[in-house]
Amino acid sequence: MKKKEVSAKYEEAWANFKQGKLEEAEACFAEVIPHVKAESWRASDLYHEYALVLRGLKKFGDAERYERMALNVALEHNEVTSVVVTFARFTLGETLFCQNRFSEALEEIGRSIGIGAKQEWLLHFLKAKVLLKQQREEEFVACCSALMELAPEGKLGSIEQIRERIEQEECS
Repeated sequence: MKKKEVSAKYEEAWANFKQGKLEEAEACFAEVIPHVKAESWRASDLYHEYALVLRGLKKFGDAERYERMALNVALEHNEVTSVVVTFARFTLGETLFCQNRFSEALEEIGRSIGIGAKQEWLLHFLKAKVLLKQQREEEFVACCSALMELAPEGKLGSIEQIRERIEQEECS
């Protein structure tokens, strides 16, 4: 495939994803991914986007593989405290969460909690999800308190609003 063809196929994949056509998006991404240069800074985004499609299709093992690839590229090209790395850890943690691998999810996001990571509130949100799922109420409340301090103003609301939001979310 030539560069223009790869670009067009990527655009088609992303359009299919946004329209909820996950099988079509997966097929398009499967054609694009072999042409991605892992050393490219853009590879992290592409791997992550493909993982989103796979997660939407409940192919969590494959999604995890691509989230790990996205994280590795992000770490190669960015500071450990960057938004790119934080987001990569968050999405990998989400994928582990969707597989009921809660300890691994906490371990992954824990690598970026408390180090001054940008957008750290996302990691605390995922931690709150895990703690709620594990019925660790005291820790959940403490985590939500930290989360509310870190999140952009008005983003999450009260502890009860956070609880409701988490309970309404589904893995995909």
